[in-house]
Amino acid sequence: MEDIHDVIDKLRSLKAAFPELLRLLDIALTIAVSSAACERSFSSLKRMKTYLRSTMSQLRLNNLAILSIESNIASSLPLEVVVDRFAYQHKNRRICLS
Repeated sequence: MEDIHDVIDKLRSLKAAFPELLRLLDIALTIAVSSAACERSFSSLKRMKTYLRSTMSQLRLNNLAILSIESNIASSLPLEVVVDRFAYQHKNRRICLS
């Protein structure tokens, strides 16, 4: 056996003898993945919420956090479509976006 997945495969055949051990290993493998996502989120928030940006509203911070955490999805969005939609929804802006 070379890694934990080999151990789990062996234990699955002995599920009747070691049900709690198998369940514990499943939980242990899941926690590592789920805590890494949380740590990544808090790391992103730490970079965004600096001393200079401490007056940022909660809604803006949430939106920036989503963009930062899901940067791979955000980078694939067509920029022209996003800018046009923003300009259409906020017609009273002083900045001309087109």
